Amino acid sequence: MVGKTSRKTKMKNQKVKEVEAVKVSILAVLADWLQDETANVDPYHDGTLESAIKYAKAEVKQEIGSLLGEILEMDVEQLERAYMIVGKPKNELPF
Repeated sequence: MVGKTSRKTKMKNQKVKEVEAVKVSILAVLADWLQDETANVDPYHDGTLESAIKYAKAEVKQEIGSLLGEILEMDVEQLERAYMIVGKPKNELPF
Protein backbone atom coordinates (compact mmCIF):
# COMPACT_ATOMS: atom_id res chain seq x y z
CA MET A 1 0.00 0.00 0.00
CA VAL A 2 2.83 2.37 0.83
CA GLY A 3 4.47 1.70 -2.54
CA LYS A 4 1.32 2.61 -4.48
CA THR A 5 0.84 5.81 -2.48
CA SER A 6 4.45 6.79 -2.97
CA ARG A 7 4.26 6.13 -6.71
CA LYS A 8 1.02 8.14 -7.01
CA THR A 9 2.58 11.00 -5.07
CA LYS A 10 5.64 10.99 -7.32
CA MET A 11 3.44 10.97 -10.43
CA LYS A 12 1.35 13.81 -9.04
CA ASN A 13 4.46 15.84 -8.18
CA GLN A 14 5.84 15.25 -11.67
CA LYS A 15 2.55 16.41 -13.22
CA VAL A 16 2.59 19.55 -11.05
CA LYS A 17 6.15 20.32 -12.20
CA GLU A 18 5.13 19.86 -15.84
CA VAL A 19 2.13 22.19 -15.44
CA GLU A 20 4.31 24.79 -13.70
CA ALA A 21 6.84 24.62 -16.55
CA VAL A 22 4.05 25.21 -19.08
CA LYS A 23 2.78 28.17 -17.08
CA VAL A 24 6.26 29.70 -16.96
CA SER A 25 6.60 29.19 -20.71
CA ILE A 26 3.29 30.91 -21.32
CA LEU A 27 4.31 33.81 -19.08
CA ALA A 28 7.61 34.10 -20.96
CA VAL A 29 5.72 34.30 -24.26
CA LEU A 30 3.42 36.95 -22.77
CA ALA A 31 6.42 38.95 -21.53
CA ASP A 32 8.01 38.86 -24.99
CA TRP A 33 4.73 39.80 -26.65
CA LEU A 34 4.24 42.76 -24.32
CA GLN A 35 7.83 43.96 -24.79
CA ASP A 36 7.41 43.87 -28.57
CA GLU A 37 4.24 45.99 -28.50
CA THR A 38 4.15 48.95 -30.88
CA ALA A 39 1.81 51.94 -30.92
CA ASN A 40 0.40 51.38 -34.45
CA VAL A 41 -0.36 55.05 -34.96
CA ASP A 42 -1.97 56.01 -38.25
CA PRO A 43 -0.72 59.53 -39.01
CA TYR A 44 -3.52 60.10 -41.52
CA HIS A 45 -6.47 59.14 -39.30
CA ASP A 46 -5.34 59.42 -35.67
CA GLY A 47 -5.46 62.79 -34.01
CA THR A 48 -2.95 64.05 -31.46
CA LEU A 49 -4.88 62.70 -28.48
CA GLU A 50 -5.46 59.29 -30.06
CA SER A 51 -1.77 59.05 -30.97
CA ALA A 52 -0.70 59.99 -27.43
CA ILE A 53 -3.02 57.36 -25.95
CA LYS A 54 -1.70 54.67 -28.30
CA TYR A 55 1.93 55.56 -27.47
CA ALA A 56 1.16 55.54 -23.73
CA LYS A 57 -0.59 52.16 -23.94
CA ALA A 58 2.32 50.66 -25.87
CA GLU A 59 4.79 52.06 -23.34
CA VAL A 60 2.83 50.59 -20.41
CA LYS A 61 2.66 47.17 -22.11
CA GLN A 62 6.41 47.25 -22.79
CA GLU A 63 7.13 48.14 -19.16
CA ILE A 64 4.88 45.36 -17.85
CA GLY A 65 6.59 42.91 -20.22
CA SER A 66 9.99 44.05 -19.01
CA LEU A 67 9.03 43.65 -15.35
CA LEU A 68 7.50 40.24 -16.00
CA GLY A 69 10.69 39.19 -17.78
CA GLU A 70 12.76 40.30 -14.78
CA ILE A 71 10.53 38.29 -12.43
CA LEU A 72 10.87 35.19 -14.61
CA GLU A 73 14.67 35.53 -14.51
CA MET A 74 14.79 35.70 -10.69
CA ASP A 75 16.03 32.73 -8.74
CA VAL A 76 14.12 31.24 -5.82
CA GLU A 77 15.99 33.26 -3.19
CA GLN A 78 15.26 36.55 -4.93
CA LEU A 79 11.60 35.62 -5.33
CA GLU A 80 11.33 34.74 -1.65
CA ARG A 81 12.87 38.08 -0.63
CA ALA A 82 10.54 39.98 -2.96
CA TYR A 83 7.55 38.04 -1.66
CA MET A 84 8.50 38.79 1.94
CA ILE A 85 8.62 42.50 1.12
CA VAL A 86 5.26 42.39 -0.67
CA GLY A 87 3.58 40.72 2.31
CA LYS A 88 4.69 43.38 4.82
CA PRO A 89 2.46 46.20 6.00
CA LYS A 90 3.16 49.52 4.27
CA ASN A 91 4.73 51.07 7.35
CA GLU A 92 7.40 48.32 7.43
CA LEU A 93 8.49 48.68 3.80
CA PRO A 94 11.95 50.17 3.12
CA PHE A 95 10.58 52.87 0.80
